[in-house]
Amino acid sequence: MTTATTPGRVGPAADPVREFTRRVSELTGPALPFGAEELAALDAADAFPAEACRALDAAGLPRSYVPAEHGGDLADFTVVLRLLRAVSRIDLTVAAAHGKTYLGAVSTWIAGDDDAARRLGRRIADGEVVSCALTERDHGSDLLAGEVTARPAPGGGWLLDGEKWLINNVTRAGLVTVLARTDEEGGPRGFTLFLVDKARLAPGTFTHLPKVPTYGIRGADISGISFAGAHLPEDALVGAVGQGVEIIVKALHITRTCCAAMSLGAGDHALRLAADFAATHGT
Repeated sequence: MTTATTPGRVGPAADPVREFTRRVSELTGPALPFGAEELAALDAADAFPAEACRALDAAGLPRSYVPAEHGGDLADFTVVLRLLRAVSRIDLTVAAAHGKTYLGAVSTWIAGDDDAARRLGRRIADGEVVSCALTERDHGSDLLAGEVTARPAPGGGWLLDGEKWLINNVTRAGLVTVLARTDEEGGPRGFTLFLVDKARLAPGTFTHLPKVPTYGIRGADISGISFAGAHLPEDALVGAVGQGVEIIVKALHITRTCCAAMSLGAGDHALRLAADFAATHGT
């Protein structure tokens, strides 16, 4: 099925990547969001590329993170890969910062009900940032060792406690998909996913942790979040109780290909730099 593209948006029409690349390339000059000197200065200062991310929002990139059945433009996942490669070709930090929203949302695309998916799709299309909080300070990527807990709350919902750390965009995001232990014994069926809306949490029940200095993508918001009895409504649940690990593994099977696409974009950038150098220097 062919779908027409709304003017000014990236969509599943013919060759959306070419149009997107053209629009972004117009913003690569001096004093523009994707200017080389501007991005280099942000990297040197460990500063988040907010203006560049807003430019991607204006170009319609968030709609490409949302499946067409949920109101977005995503009909072919290879288009997402090509779009992220195009951004990485200019600046890898910007691609990692902006593309994190897809990782944050994909669990809802996999296991959320239709109403929840459409609500999330509308918010992403409007520019909402979504993060995904899996790792913890003492356990790294060992998801089955996670200590963040969610327990049933009196009167309904859940109470979330514990700390997630080294999470991309968790401070800047309004929504965070959180993997939490819901069975004291843990195990493959002992964890559940929740889509946490920080705007709905009571004051004092969550705290942002400081940004962590990194060797690469230095401007990215790599930080953490701590919960202390944060009450989540029933509709925060993503999938069924105990299915969190199963869902997130499926999600990672998809999103890891995005990492490959961004690496290819970074390689394109390096190749262009090398070619430019070779063209201007004698042997």
